[in-house]
Amino acid sequence: MTDSIDQRQNIGAAGVNLQKQRMRQVLQVAGMLPVLILLGIGFELLSGRFLHWNNIVIVMQQASINTVLAAGMTFVILTGGIDLSVGSIVAVTAMATMIVSLIPDYGLLGILAGLATGLVCGLLNGAFIAALRLPPFIVTLGSLTAVRGVARLFGADTTVFNSDLPFAFIGNGTLLGVPWLVIIAFLVVFFSWVVLRRTVLGTRIYAVGGNPDAARLAGINVERRVATGFLISGAIAGLCLTTEANLGDGIFPTREYLDAGGAFGVGSDSHIGVDWRAELRLLEYGQRLKRRERNVLASPETAQVADRLFDAALAGGARATGRAVGALQEGARADWVVLDAQHPNLAQQTPRSWLSSVVFCEHGETPVRDVYVGGEQVVAQRRHRDETRLYADYRKALNHLLAGA
Repeated sequence: MTDSIDQRQNIGAAGVNLQKQRMRQVLQVAGMLPVLILLGIGFELLSGRFLHWNNIVIVMQQASINTVLAAGMTFVILTGGIDLSVGSIVAVTAMATMIVSLIPDYGLLGILAGLATGLVCGLLNGAFIAALRLPPFIVTLGSLTAVRGVARLFGADTTVFNSDLPFAFIGNGTLLGVPWLVIIAFLVVFFSWVVLRRTVLGTRIYAVGGNPDAARLAGINVERRVATGFLISGAIAGLCLTTEANLGDGIFPTREYLDAGGAFGVGSDSHIGVDWRAELRLLEYGQRLKRRERNVLASPETAQVADRLFDAALAGGARATGRAVGALQEGARADWVVLDAQHPNLAQQTPRSWLSSVVFCEHGETPVRDVYVGGEQVVAQRRHRDETRLYADYRKALNHLLAGA
């Protein structure tokens, strides 16, 4: 009787252990997918628009670039390495792609140029690591700076621009409503999965990353597999920039983003200009150039494009900074501007159309006369209260940078 009870207990314990093992296997296969699904459901409950098809397409489009980079980095990590230079490789492949795309009648060769550049960079990283037995961290840290310098040399420290990019559709076009960026990302992930799970090369890459000494004793050329991992990573980084038109950016899908309830703010890290009006203009003008339409970002609720963009930027900025700004009301911070009603851009205009004139007209000095921040006047008669000091600090910093160049 006792033996029978012990046997049943052992069988029950074995069943529990088997269930736990199966659960672990399921979690390993699913990875972060359940968390992603829960996040999507949560955002949908909060906004009511997150699972809208247009929003899902935008999310996939924005994630596709990192997906391609991650697929390439997987090969490197599986060999036990790390690649810190992938961002610089992206930059130099972008520059090579754009330069070759400017060749008349041969612009499509820019895609091959970008891929070849990425392959060469990955090959050099792999060669130094495998042949010289140098740590991947040290090699890729050095190539991070060196490759970025090559990118600057390619472009002669200027922006390379192609207004007639022959493969711009890859960054901006769709196939059956799905952006090409997303399709390419899925193809790259599928290709990577096939190589890693269904080929001898993939098995050997796993072996090298698991135990390089055992892999070497099993007859695997460890150095070659390590170099291959960096080679594939460089090639995929090169592909990334051929899918983003014009130095990796293209035209942001503003209309779809706003229609899906997306929020945005405006700002700039440019050394050329920091004008909020220019940022809003570019949002609209980019859509006009892409769609060959006018007033693209107007809506049935807000007919004036400037009003819609300005209100959306205020709301997005308030949310991003966590400040009660963007409205003249009780409890909000006292931020406002004073316009010059006598300015040529505003002359003979009704107050209802002033904002459109401020954003889209660029005649002479700014019509913004005074600016108040937190109830304090920081700009009076178009002159910042600290203008003299700020200019002096800027000149001092610039002289310091140039002296060290």
